[in-house]
Amino acid sequence: MTVQRIGCTTCGRTRYASGAARIVEAARTLEGEELVSEYMAKVSLAREAEIAMVLDEYARLGRLRIPLEMNHLQGRLWEFKIGDTRLPFYETSDTAHSSIVARLAFGFTKREQKTPPRRIRRGLWVISQDEQWVRPSADPSAVSPREQAAIAEGEQAAIGEGEQV
Repeated sequence: MTVQRIGCTTCGRTRYASGAARIVEAARTLEGEELVSEYMAKVSLAREAEIAMVLDEYARLGRLRIPLEMNHLQGRLWEFKIGDTRLPFYETSDTAHSSIVARLAFGFTKREQKTPPRRIRRGLWVISQDEQWVRPSADPSAVSPREQAAIAEGEQAAIGEGEQV
């Protein structure tokens, strides 16, 4: 078993698991980077299988059968604990998804007894970035109403200048 990676048709993020209780997907920075994807690319196949099982269980049940595999870090930030792998995440809900979404912030290999404060700060930073991220339009030619108004204003200015010459 490997971690599935499916593009979410609703928000464009990478979806890692989907079940009756939760959707598990990658959080994004404002630049559109999915930091958890970088980590997942580095893990062994055996660890990837363990991660897949935990994420799938969480998506199906909305909890883990072994509660110690999940840890509250700070505020809305939690982490999945899979061996020495840590996957900080937060939960959100929106009208675009049918259930609660757990967004994976990034991944790291834990080498210390307690989660380092810099990892917690990074997780909180990713949450703030992800909440501000807006999916680029699927149609690159699509223009927002504000941009349409600016274009129209620019065209009117150009027409007016041409008539004066």
